[in-house]
Amino acid sequence: MTFVQRDLKQANELIDVWYDGAGGALENGYCVCYDPAEALTHAAGEWAEQERWKTVQKPATANLSLFAGVVVDKRGQTGTTPAIVQICTLKRGNVVEALTLANMTIGSTMLECVNGQWYLDDTITFSTKVVALPAETANTSGGADNAMVFGLL
Repeated sequence: MTFVQRDLKQANELIDVWYDGAGGALENGYCVCYDPAEALTHAAGEWAEQERWKTVQKPATANLSLFAGVVVDKRGQTGTTPAIVQICTLKRGNVVEALTLANMTIGSTMLECVNGQWYLDDTITFSTKVVALPAETANTSGGADNAMVFGLL
């Protein structure tokens, strides 16, 4: 996974979040959204930071507007195993590799989360928010692939 500093002075914002495993195995570059409905019924002694706005899941209709970031370290998470993972938020100025399906032109293709998918795409529906612009020109006509993106949040 490639990390790039914004303004060549500040590191990207990386945060630890809880992934419940319900969406299957994670890969670096996958886009995740916050889960506002997480009941947090985990046993005592599990990760102390488990709280409503620290739990992420696969993008879905109910959470598309709650984009959290891009997985940069899955920390051994496999299958449906819950785990603490690290994400890069896509705040304005952050640059990171993210899974995208769009054929992208640097700086001009608008990217948003897609219902039921781990990738960003340019099928703008305006029911969600644009979260990134391409930091490189890329052709993904062969299927989703990781490409560098600029955060816009």
